[in-house]
Amino acid sequence: MAELDLTREVHGFPGSPIDVDAIARELSGLWQAPDVDELRREAVVPSRTSVLNLIVHATDPDSAARVEQVVDRLAVHHPSRVIIFAVSHEPGDFSTDVDAEVNAHCLVRGAESRLAPCYEQVTIPTPPDALPYLRTVIDPLLLPDLPTILWWTGPLPLHDRDFARTVTVADRLIFDSLAFTQGAANLGRVADLCRAVADRCALSDLAWTRLRQWRELTAHFFDIPEHRWALDEVTRVTVSYGRGRGQDDNPVEAFLYAGWAASRLGWQLVRGERRERGGWEFLVRRAEGGELTLIVKPVTVSHSFHGALMSAALAARDRWRSAEFSAARVGDRSAIRMAIGQQGRTVLEHAVRCAPPDLSTLLVHELNQLGRDRVFEDALHEARHFADALRLWGIP
Repeated sequence: MAELDLTREVHGFPGSPIDVDAIARELSGLWQAPDVDELRREAVVPSRTSVLNLIVHATDPDSAARVEQVVDRLAVHHPSRVIIFAVSHEPGDFSTDVDAEVNAHCLVRGAESRLAPCYEQVTIPTPPDALPYLRTVIDPLLLPDLPTILWWTGPLPLHDRDFARTVTVADRLIFDSLAFTQGAANLGRVADLCRAVADRCALSDLAWTRLRQWRELTAHFFDIPEHRWALDEVTRVTVSYGRGRGQDDNPVEAFLYAGWAASRLGWQLVRGERRERGGWEFLVRRAEGGELTLIVKPVTVSHSFHGALMSAALAARDRWRSAEFSAARVGDRSAIRMAIGQQGRTVLEHAVRCAPPDLSTLLVHELNQLGRDRVFEDALHEARHFADALRLWGIP
């Protein structure tokens, strides 16, 4: 499958940071380009196809280059009008000297195919302080009557008042909290943003999307009716997450997993404390009034698993029986070992191949979502209680 790349540059917007009208004219002019006419003469029909508007904020030129590669793979199933804001930290006068690049990518599938689906892409270099005017650029370039997705790479500018107003240009904001430098501290700010824009923009955290495998595996433990009693008699939950050597601690996935369990089972946080061996220990009240201990702790991993959930174990006991349910990455970390113990002995053990999904797979899942993810929102609001407790009690 060959790819035809039609590229046009829009130079020097005099008197305005970004000349949106010039970009729009170039987008229209792409379809009268000589390369397109050549396709038509060969009886290949370039199909201008879009199922959504995809806005991407890339934190630096290297990130923008990676984004373009991912977008190219997404276009097979989600052809879009793509607008990439590539943040540049190079010195320059962005008020008069901004050059945008407008192009169309047409996938020519071979001599037997008479159709070449195409998607449009606009790349706009922007200064780091461009947030206040992004919305005025985005609005006129959107294709009408299509969903709009804003994918923000890198940390969210949660302290900037303009950010909440900017994200409401989109129907969904996609971000990755593993990119946060202060993951736990920012959970509360993300929860506040979620509440502020809930009626206009849904939030999707790729850290939550990675947990889909873990949530499904955990739920499978209790598909067996004989195990469901344990959900009301949990006494201890232990969750571990990866911490790469020399990297900032980021327990967001672990807190989101704990928040998911708390929101589904009606748990309420009582208090927390720092563990001597690393991590945190929380006292949690169950829905019917009993209490359980929740431990969140780091384990040393390679860079590729930094911040990832590594294991989750749940212990339960009532007057007559006890049980343990555990799932943990083993070997090269591409498999998850699942085990069930009863009365102190293992009664079931097996492993499932469960490699972490790549970025394209995560994004495809989120692009297929419609509306708000209420389960994520509930988990997020419970997770922020654990993160807020660390600051409330002065726990580092």
